[in-house]
Amino acid sequence: MKPSPEQISKTNAIALYIRNGQWYAQQFGPKAAEVQDLFGTTVLPTPFGSAVPAEEVLETIQGLNPQHTVYLTPETADWPQGSRRSDPDCI
Repeated sequence: MKPSPEQISKTNAIALYIRNGQWYAQQFGPKAAEVQDLFGTTVLPTPFGSAVPAEEVLETIQGLNPQHTVYLTPETADWPQGSRRSDPDCI
């Protein structure tokens, strides 16, 4: 579930979305500054291509970041469970 803007500013959160056939993770909250300092951005590509189901990406990223709230952006959150996107570049 996507946290509210107030929660995002106080807690660490990662938003997942697809762009150009690749899953990306955008960091929010207090840890975002550390990510920005390390990588020069708060948006990082994941190792997942767009053919990987949203549920698998969410589960994996959440497992690697248990201290974060991880959620799918609205564009991906409504996909049917186990679905694969036919046109990953439209976001």
